[in-house]
Amino acid sequence: MSEVEETLFDLPVTSSRAAIDRVMNNGGGVIRFAPAWVPRAFCTPGRRLRLHPDDYYPFAKGRGGIDERWLGSSIRADNGPGTGPYEGLSLAVDPDGGLVPFDELVAEEKAGIVGARLWDRYQKWSAYSKFYDNLLPLPFHMHPMDQHAALVGKAGKPEAYYYALTCPTDWLPRGIEGRACSGRLRSCRDRIRRSSAPVPSHW
Repeated sequence: MSEVEETLFDLPVTSSRAAIDRVMNNGGGVIRFAPAWVPRAFCTPGRRLRLHPDDYYPFAKGRGGIDERWLGSSIRADNGPGTGPYEGLSLAVDPDGGLVPFDELVAEEKAGIVGARLWDRYQKWSAYSKFYDNLLPLPFHMHPMDQHAALVGKAGKPEAYYYALTCPTDWLPRGIEGRACSGRLRSCRDRIRRSSAPVPSHW
């Protein structure tokens, strides 16, 4: 195994004009993506993704296990050292064999693939979804809204999260662990306020 795997598939990755044309013309308006599996070093897989048991830890030691599948993603994951060049990115399946990076497909086809409204406003595909399979709740964190992220020159996180029906229900509806009482949340909020990070005014 090489130190950095390009993809988890034994298929070439290409953004040739011919491959893009095949992807665009083959599905009758539907683009088929290969699964985009993403490891996280700070989480433990719940093993509900129905992968083979040997496939939950496919990368080098310290990269973590597969506990997320990204859907319709034009984002390349930032998972630190060892992150593959296509990690987190959806790869369109070329019917002739091969994979086309979704971000390059969008950059080439523009409004022809995402529609004029999205392209005129964002010049990209601006959202994606994640299927989560964590054994335990995520560590405390927050996603700023667009107006708060803009204070540091960033955009909010346009994500939708999906969970297996067999995930524990005590922390899913609120997105937090059931033991996270209001006092604990206030303590986290106050710690953030003492830092240099901008905090939403409605906290």
